[in-house]
Amino acid sequence: MEPDASSIDIVKRLYAAIERRDFAKVEAMLADDFIVDAPAGQAVVGGRYEGRAAAIRGLWGRLVESWEDLTPHIQEYVAQDATVLTLGHYSGKSRETGRTLQADFAHVWHVDGSRIDKLKIVTDTHRWNMAWGRAPEST
Repeated sequence: MEPDASSIDIVKRLYAAIERRDFAKVEAMLADDFIVDAPAGQAVVGGRYEGRAAAIRGLWGRLVESWEDLTPHIQEYVAQDATVLTLGHYSGKSRETGRTLQADFAHVWHVDGSRIDKLKIVTDTHRWNMAWGRAPEST
């Protein structure tokens, strides 16, 4: 990456690598001490992941194993200095239940130089848990 790349450009490249399932590229874009906080109420993947290897295996690896065509659809990027907020929704189909997922999200990224060192995920955990078969369907 160019040293003068904007924070938004770096985050956009990361989403592109995730979409291609190019986890070697994703890993290269993350700081060694990368931290991701996923919602604690989210079945299977909720919680804190410390270190890029933990995030790749524990979070994204589990998601790829559990979902067909899981895709984050970004609708908006907002940046201030090293912080980037992305707003969008996820879509996918649970391999376990066959249920589909449509869940809004907000991702708050922090870029340190040319690498990403933090991610905070906010999403509709009830929709995730319903699709995973871990919550009753809404009526």
